[in-house]
Amino acid sequence: IEEFYRPNLKAVKELEKKITGLLAKEKRDPVFGSPRFLQWILGRLPDLVTRFDAVQRIIEKLNAGAVLTISSIHWFGSALNLVARANQIPSLTVQHGIIADSQLFCHLPVLATKKAVWGRGTKEWYLKFGTPESRVVVTGSPRFDLIFNREWATRETLKKRLQIDPAYKIAVYATQPLGGARIREVAAITLNGLAKIEGLFLLIMLHPYERKEPYQQLAASNARCRVIPFGEVSLYDALNAADLFVTSFSTAALEAMMFNVPVVTVEPFPPNFSYSKSGAVFAARTAEELAGLARRILTEEDFRRAVLAKARPFLEKYCETDGSSARRLFQELETLSRCGGVY
Repeated sequence: IEEFYRPNLKAVKELEKKITGLLAKEKRDPVFGSPRFLQWILGRLPDLVTRFDAVQRIIEKLNAGAVLTISSIHWFGSALNLVARANQIPSLTVQHGIIADSQLFCHLPVLATKKAVWGRGTKEWYLKFGTPESRVVVTGSPRFDLIFNREWATRETLKKRLQIDPAYKIAVYATQPLGGARIREVAAITLNGLAKIEGLFLLIMLHPYERKEPYQQLAASNARCRVIPFGEVSLYDALNAADLFVTSFSTAALEAMMFNVPVVTVEPFPPNFSYSKSGAVFAARTAEELAGLARRILTEEDFRRAVLAKARPFLEKYCETDGSSARRLFQELETLSRCGGVY
């Protein structure tokens, strides 16, 4: 997109004048009336104008008939949807991750013509906050289709590839970029808790935005543990071979449920989204609690089945799991392209 960047001082000056006038009427408001807020937004204007102008140039160059974006929380997707609207081009945004009330203003209002969500539970969330039903469609997530439409590594294959003792069971821990202290707290609880269980090998699957070094330092004393940088081993290969899955609030928990792997969350602090409060999983706040839950899942068949059964209604509510999400998504996009849409 950088090759489309052009400064537009005239537009910046016009917007500065309009915004200053609008905010002058809000002097009593603790946010919009703050001089610091005015300074902040005026400071960002040149960059915003440059980026929006670039998106307009891209749409004109491509002669776009429709816009498909994969997230509602990144600036580029929002810019595409807003510029598409200004050009009367229909647009569709796909749900990127699990959505919580704490992220309200990341996802609302819906800027696209329609929002494609993973399941009826998320559609209900949008309707609850005033989004018209005509603006939300349940398609499922195309990326989850791969779970059902491909063959993934068996336990034996993965253990041989990673040189893991065939007698060991496998736990998968999906990390998240939570921020320094919180990363260490969740990781320490997970590593210390699972290290208490003999015969369990832990695969730490890193988020794309994370470096391996901090986790390697935490795991240095555990021979039954390996840090896996993003892309080195497929998460789906790991999940297909896993006996247990652990995370804080990663979307990967849903993927583990699709692989019928028991899920436990580590929640020493209130996460952005709590699977346990949603009734889908059991949560651990300490290493001892995690060790207790993990041990029961791995040694008590009735408890393992109960954990899987606990997750099933949540998964059915929040995800389409028939492997046909991509087909529904592109059918919706085709319909929008032919018929437009009502904003």
